[in-house]
Amino acid sequence: MLPTRDTHRTEIRVAGGRAVRREARNHMALMSQRQYAAHRGVARSAVQRAINEGRISTTPDGRIESGLADAEWERNTIAPEGDGSKLLRARTIYMVSKARLADMQVKKLSGDLLPAAEVKIAAFNASRRIRDACMNIPTRCCGAVAAEIRTAIEEIGIPGEMVVNMSARLNLAAMETILSGEIRTVLNVLSDSFEKEGSIAESMGRMWKKLLS
Repeated sequence: MLPTRDTHRTEIRVAGGRAVRREARNHMALMSQRQYAAHRGVARSAVQRAINEGRISTTPDGRIESGLADAEWERNTIAPEGDGSKLLRARTIYMVSKARLADMQVKKLSGDLLPAAEVKIAAFNASRRIRDACMNIPTRCCGAVAAEIRTAIEEIGIPGEMVVNMSARLNLAAMETILSGEIRTVLNVLSDSFEKEGSIAESMGRMWKKLLS
C-alpha cells in the first residue's frame, strides 16, 4: 500500500525550488518518482523532466503527492503529437464538416443550393434544346433564302423564263449542308472553350461534346 499524508499541512517544492506551505487533502497518496511514473503510465525520465521544468511539485524529500501532481501535469503539460492530438484533429475536422453540411442544408431548404444531379440534368436538357434549335436553322431558312434570291432576280428585270431556270439551279440541300456545318463548327468551338475553363463550364463542355457526337 502506498503511504498517505494525513496531516493538514505539508511542504511542497514547486517551480524554481521555492518551498511553500500548502493545505493537503487527507489520504492523498505520496509516491516515489518511480511509483508516480507507473501511476501515469510514463517513463521515469518523463517524470524527472516534468519536475526539473517545474510542471509538477514535490515534497522536500523528493516524493510526489499524486492528486496534486496529476492536476499540475494536466494543466502544465502540452500533449505531444500522438493519438490524443490525432483524435483532437479528427474531431475538429468532423465538427467543421458537420457545420458545412448544416450550412448546405439551410441553403438547400432556402433554394440557394440545388442538388448537383438536378443541375446536371437541367443543364443537359437546356443544352440539347439549344443544339436542336441551332441545327434546325438551315432547314427552316434555306427555302426562305432561295425565295429572297428569286425575288431579287425578278426585280432587276430578268425575263421570267430565266428567273425560273436560275431558281431551279439553286441547290437547297447544298445550302443546308453548308449552314449545318458552320453551326456545328461554332458549337464545337464553344464546347472546347467550356472545357478549358474548368469546374461547371467544363461539365457544360462535356455535355456539348456528348450532344454533338
